[in-house]
Amino acid sequence: MSRLKAFLIADGIIIVIGIIFFAFLLLRRQKNDQGFRDDLWVEQERKRSFTGNSKVVEDQIDQKILLEDNRVKPEQTQAQQAQQSKSEFRYPNFRGGPYEILGVPASADKELVTRAYKHWMKKYHPDRVSHLGSQHIEQAKVRAGQLNRAREEILKRIK
Repeated sequence: MSRLKAFLIADGIIIVIGIIFFAFLLLRRQKNDQGFRDDLWVEQERKRSFTGNSKVVEDQIDQKILLEDNRVKPEQTQAQQAQQSKSEFRYPNFRGGPYEILGVPASADKELVTRAYKHWMKKYHPDRVSHLGSQHIEQAKVRAGQLNRAREEILKRIK
């Protein structure tokens, strides 16, 4: 009888240890999954691998860069926030021509082109997005180059 009791006790201990081990693994996995959900780039890489469409990812990066600069600062008044949100330029279309890249009409003068260029370079300069990660920096470098070429081309046409 004592052997049977010892066997049952040992068997019960092994089962309890197994349950604790699997619960630990399950909690650890959920913790890692939650961390990955918070990481924008892991999510975007997953989307890119399924869709194979880098334009979707580029658009998401552009949107994140634009939103990063439009965050409401606590010291701003509502009038300042409204003035900041109102812009004389359209959002840039980086797949279009030079006027669409800068977001200005085709009849824009030199001053408007320069203001639009400075406005968008403030948002897309690689140094401004360095805290967001390497993919944001690379995207900002590409966008800054596109903005530079668009401004040069428009200014050549105006002169």
